[in-house]
Amino acid sequence: MKGSYRLKSKPQEDILSSVKEVIQLLSDDFSVVQSVPSLSSDFLTAKTDVIDTGQYFYSSVSSFLSDPANESHQSGVCRSINALLAALSRLLILADIADSLVLNQQFEAVLSGITEFQSVSSHAELSRLWNTFYPHVLQLISLSKKRASDLIDLEDRRKIESANYVLKNNTPLLHTSCKVCLRYPDNLIPRDSRTFVSNSLSDAVELIQSVFNGISKSNGIRLRTSGKLLEALDEFEVIHCVVMN
Repeated sequence: MKGSYRLKSKPQEDILSSVKEVIQLLSDDFSVVQSVPSLSSDFLTAKTDVIDTGQYFYSSVSSFLSDPANESHQSGVCRSINALLAALSRLLILADIADSLVLNQQFEAVLSGITEFQSVSSHAELSRLWNTFYPHVLQLISLSKKRASDLIDLEDRRKIESANYVLKNNTPLLHTSCKVCLRYPDNLIPRDSRTFVSNSLSDAVELIQSVFNGISKSNGIRLRTSGKLLEALDEFEVIHCVVMN
């Protein structure tokens, strides 16, 4: 055998445990896919590919660790790493696309709802609209907060945080101002208040849109174990698959 291989610095149990954890995680459906049915078939294919290549990698590593001097086991580990990383990349790209589509759905739903509040004519209509509108606002806050954690620019993060603060605090004011408008239809003050609150909410949504639409290359979503696994794979590849001449 040419050259020599350095001993691993990460316990084998950590690497194999990371692979097991990802495979177990992928046994459950991504919740985001439920909101994007058009991608469900692609997700199923990509998820199955990751599970299959993960099991292939797990088997290759186990074989290598049982006989590190066997060159066929060494090359098998390298092949399985490449296959698993390629499968993970495809899955993460799909997940990022789905996440972006869901976020855009919330943009449209919230902006449309803000417009509808301007023409509410009864308390029953207001109640119906509020019960539909408020969950969209909460979903938008949650999604934008999650994606903001991947932003590199601190100023962009600050913008998202400020916009979410406005959405969280001013949305109930929109509901209140609409109720007052219904109770006192001839009073200009509650109508002006409703207009002011509506504009602040629209500005907040558009600010979030501008931040995310201004990113030319998305940083992707974060799975709970993806970083841990990719780090382990990278270290494993460097340690075990590079021949030291």
